[in-house]
Amino acid sequence: QHQSPSSNDHRPSPPPLLPLPSRSLSHIETNQPVTSSA
Repeated sequence: QHQSPSSNDHRPSPPPLLPLPSRSLSHIETNQPVTSSA
């Protein structure tokens, strides 16, 4: 019960969660100044 969720959460958690927020932040930061300047 502990090995099943641990292995599944450890693999698809770090890869998709790390690049997801990193890309979202880049888009927001570039969109924030662009919309403010416009």
